[in-house]
Amino acid sequence: MKPIYPNIVFISGLGGTGKSTLVAYFKKYPMPHWKQYDFDKGKYKAPRDLSKHHAWREKQTDYWLNVACTNSKKNINTIVFGMCLYPKQILKRKPEKMNSKNVHFAYLYCSPTIRRKRLVNRGNPDHWRGYRFPWHIEFHAVMKKDCEKKFDTTKVSLPQTAKKIKKWLEKL
Repeated sequence: MKPIYPNIVFISGLGGTGKSTLVAYFKKYPMPHWKQYDFDKGKYKAPRDLSKHHAWREKQTDYWLNVACTNSKKNINTIVFGMCLYPKQILKRKPEKMNSKNVHFAYLYCSPTIRRKRLVNRGNPDHWRGYRFPWHIEFHAVMKKDCEKKFDTTKVSLPQTAKKIKKWLEKL
């Protein structure tokens, strides 16, 4: 009999694109056989010093990959929403026992105007940096190239976005 390998899905996106809001939505309306998590609420607390963020993301990604392996043993799929490492970096870090074919990537996008409005409305105006910074340009280029799916949350309600994500997950 062919072994079953549950999926692990990473959905990334810049601040204000809807990651935390989607985690809350899926906790309220859970999907059978799926557990969803907020990347930032893993084992390690995000450092204030931005120069230490990459090392933190590496440790936090390793933590979520281990959570996914534990879930996998229980035949539970895992979805992690957050600003994690890039897809190719995650695949290099995955445990040997994890099947690469069952690791999937998507990202959330939102127009700069709506994203800025969301950040200001939630009290994070300093988090707004636009899309013109080199890191943001790199982020979108890498995600466009390496992710299977892009979800544009600009003019889409939370339930509509969740429905699109669920439909995609059902096809995995």
